[in-house]
Amino acid sequence: MNERHSAGDQALSFLLNLRGRGIRDTALLRAFEIVKRSSFIDRRYHDLAGSDVSLPIECGQTQTAPSMLARMFNLLEIRSTNRVLEIGTGSGYGTAILANLAGEVVSVERFQSLVLAARTRLANSSLENVTIILDDGCNGNASNGPFDRILLSGSILSVPESLIRQLAPEGILVCVVSGSGIPLLCRYRKGINAAPEPEIIGPFHLSPLIPGISTIL
Repeated sequence: MNERHSAGDQALSFLLNLRGRGIRDTALLRAFEIVKRSSFIDRRYHDLAGSDVSLPIECGQTQTAPSMLARMFNLLEIRSTNRVLEIGTGSGYGTAILANLAGEVVSVERFQSLVLAARTRLANSSLENVTIILDDGCNGNASNGPFDRILLSGSILSVPESLIRQLAPEGILVCVVSGSGIPLLCRYRKGINAAPEPEIIGPFHLSPLIPGISTIL
């Protein structure tokens, strides 16, 4: 009984922390409530699952802190009919949250070990609207485009034109651009006829996206 109360208190604290950081979208908060972070991290870190911190995952990568994910997802303004492209699957935690918000999610990851692990975790979560692909995410996934929303889960020097082309009219792309020397969280809205212009949100640190497919892990 005490363990159940503890888990419930931790979940409530987790959601209150997101609200305290400006996240008000009820669908987004509900998605974070549904997806159990402990299912997407190594057992040794389970006691930190309810904490707003980044955590180590396989292949020397990092699972982004929940409040940072929530901030990026909030900017995407995801609707239940949207097709979403995620660059950088990682553990699959963010992917699972996206899948609870969108109609379809295509996620691209460069590490085969992460792809296999994320597929298993997402299957265990009974999510059937997700496709995880082993590929160079810096090129996007043109064969499955266009996409209503695109999220880059790592920083880049500038947004590749290939990703802009894969964004549907009136679509939104969210990424961290570090070309100026200061990593900046940016949102791009694609007009029907006009090229998307960046809306700079503010400083935001993510590990750089690495081009190519890993040949080792």
